[in-house]
Amino acid sequence: MSGATGFKRRERRAVVRASWLGVMSMAVASLLALSACGGGEPRLPSPPGPAPRTGTPGETGGEQAARVSGILFRTDSLLATRVHGQRRELPPEVAGLPDPLAPPAELERQDFLFDAACGGVSCSLTAVGDAGEASDGGVPDGFALDELDWVTRASSAWGSRHGITLLEAQADVREAKPDTPDMRSLGAWMDHSGFVFSHALSVDEGWETTWRYGLAGGDLAGTRPAPLRAFDLVWRGVLIGSSANGYLPLQGEAVLTYDADDRSLDAVFSDIYDLANRRPHSVPLVRFDNVPVGLDGTFEAGLGGNRIAGGFYGRGHLESVGTMEQLGIVGTFGARRQEGG
Repeated sequence: MSGATGFKRRERRAVVRASWLGVMSMAVASLLALSACGGGEPRLPSPPGPAPRTGTPGETGGEQAARVSGILFRTDSLLATRVHGQRRELPPEVAGLPDPLAPPAELERQDFLFDAACGGVSCSLTAVGDAGEASDGGVPDGFALDELDWVTRASSAWGSRHGITLLEAQADVREAKPDTPDMRSLGAWMDHSGFVFSHALSVDEGWETTWRYGLAGGDLAGTRPAPLRAFDLVWRGVLIGSSANGYLPLQGEAVLTYDADDRSLDAVFSDIYDLANRRPHSVPLVRFDNVPVGLDGTFEAGLGGNRIAGGFYGRGHLESVGTMEQLGIVGTFGARRQEGG
């Protein structure tokens, strides 16, 4: 065999090998893409870190969990956001390598929405439009007081703002079922009240369902706040939520200002931060002005998509928690009364 002939054969083998590797690379890439969009075992995204200017945790999950049962015993108020979610049909399992030239699998995706109506310590959910099918994928019929008992000793301390330590809790299930969805929750319990925002995922009969909602509640003060002197009262805290139309965890600053003269509240949620992409959210600020406060210390204003509901909790109205939705953001918040107010 001449040197030139051997070189050509080696060159042909190299071309064939390169071509085969290229096909395999495309196949593996297709499998990865398919898995990412539902072909593998779906999971909620990994939790991001807190927003800038969030301090170190002031307490542990065990410390909050130790006092929750006592607060729940006194709790007489439960609030819930609307439930937003998506449902999509998963592609069939891939047996062997996919055709690298075939177009990617098309996944049907359906947005859904449930309205929430709350009274006392329970909230009922009502499907809007065709959302009823989503209840087959794990979305509950409503929320009860025990839904607020989400904190465990294993909950991770996440960060702190204005003396409120945020905790993260997860429930991961090997085979997600409607009654045991994967869930990731972020929120806090103070001394008289708590708030939490949850992302959930379940898989059943070839369908993947994801949904998001916020809850808040506690031991209502039962009266309007009253100033010791003639000035406005201020509560400062934190907002936790998401984009209503998809998984996009958000964190922001919450400031509630109560005007004792006209018995109304201004609620401002600012510095809203996109935790997933580590940047300010496209909607950096939302607000609700002149929200009337009832004789029992509760407040609410607006309708679905542009609504706030909450209350003042504990003796001395030391805390305020609630739910909100505006400009495509759905969330829940907690705040502490400031010194001197």
